[in-house]
Amino acid sequence: MKADLFSVTQKGKQTYSFMSQAVGFIADVDIGTENLRWMGDTRFLIGLLRGVIHLKPCPVTLSIMVVEQDKHKMVDALQSRRTRDESILTPNAKLNGNAIDPPLLKHSTDDEGWITFDKPLLYVYAGQGPYVARDYMTFPVSLPDDGCIDVSAQEMTSRKEVLTALKGAEKGDIYWRNSHHYFKAKAYRIKPFSQKGSVAIDGEVFPFEEYQVEVHSQLATFLSPLGYYDVDFQSVGRKGPGGKPSG
Repeated sequence: MKADLFSVTQKGKQTYSFMSQAVGFIADVDIGTENLRWMGDTRFLIGLLRGVIHLKPCPVTLSIMVVEQDKHKMVDALQSRRTRDESILTPNAKLNGNAIDPPLLKHSTDDEGWITFDKPLLYVYAGQGPYVARDYMTFPVSLPDDGCIDVSAQEMTSRKEVLTALKGAEKGDIYWRNSHHYFKAKAYRIKPFSQKGSVAIDGEVFPFEEYQVEVHSQLATFLSPLGYYDVDFQSVGRKGPGGKPSG
């Protein structure tokens, strides 16, 4: 299964990411529970409750090179792609063990298409692959090779809403919440405006400094029994929790 990779550039150093990047609340939950790994998935629940108690805004500015931000269109694209993938019986992937040169970065601050998220943030979570834990579907409309990274931006919100969002987390229900913004992007940039914060990239601690992420289409090959993400994301939440229109 061909899959996209992401390059993270920070102070001129380029690092590859294949899974996710987090800043703010989510990064705090991940990094802050490293000493509790022996507890398994329970560590994240403890980290989550700890984060809710000390709820604080994420001191960054998020800029995004957006490809799509209409949630309905992204679900339609997912369903269309799933129908196509299921009709393909034989994967058409070629394994290549040869070394490759790092791809050149393409997107600068001068490019057109960048937007700046202008609301206070609780966290930014970006990556690919629907699940980040067995009971947490973070990127429900993720595709392995669409040339985009899925970026979720959670507005600063109340403790009650954070806890309420846990209901249906395993089914991706948070996707439809009005305070949860979701983008397909070619690139995005995080710029801190404070000296204290957390950045986690593929589960590893990175400096809390400005960084930019870009997509490198189909640069990786994963072994997969199906050739696509086997996730049953239902679109029944199109009206959002409580029957409210979703963003």
